[in-house]
Amino acid sequence: MRRNDARGIWAYTSAMTLTRTGVIDAGAVLARSGHFDGVSLRRVAQQLGVTPMALYRHVGDSDALVTAVLERVAAEIPIAAATGQWMMDLRRWAVVAREVLAGYPGASSRLLTVWFKLPSMLVQVEQLLAVVEQADLDDFESVASTNAVLMFVLMRVEAERVVRGAGVTRRTLRVNATGDLTRLRRLTAFYEAAQLDTHFEYGLDVLLAGISTRGER
Repeated sequence: MRRNDARGIWAYTSAMTLTRTGVIDAGAVLARSGHFDGVSLRRVAQQLGVTPMALYRHVGDSDALVTAVLERVAAEIPIAAATGQWMMDLRRWAVVAREVLAGYPGASSRLLTVWFKLPSMLVQVEQLLAVVEQADLDDFESVASTNAVLMFVLMRVEAERVVRGAGVTRRTLRVNATGDLTRLRRLTAFYEAAQLDTHFEYGLDVLLAGISTRGER
């Protein structure tokens, strides 16, 4: 029933013009501005000025909404190119995927357990497999290598989010309070600041180099 106050009339009109795309867009805005834990029917409804009931016909419950927003995020990641230089192709994909996922705090932790349910993620994996095939790996190693790259990106993005969120990108090692830590004392300068970009790139290069050696056997 239409309410007589101005807010009620606006909400009624908004409910009548809602679309699934609009609801998912609102969920994506919430995800970008905070964390995926904050994406819910109630919060999206508040953002759109309607009641949660008005969203059910478009996205179902909150779990379905989160899944739809995750699908949107996955679709934003460019598909890996297959240029014939598989190491460079995987590296480019990983760098861009990290950038996209970093814009949606908490998305990576969700994707770790539901990626296989999302059409866009299945397309991503299909193309990653196509790229990895160029490394002359057998079926198992092709799957394992693709999984290693995908999981590296997802887990790194989540780890970086946690580090930034805890405010420990700069830290002091208490090396004088614990035993004989000669190596840590010598290398303390490398630990005082979290070099997230450098360590991501180094870890990725080591991973790709390891995949390359498997194809050379």
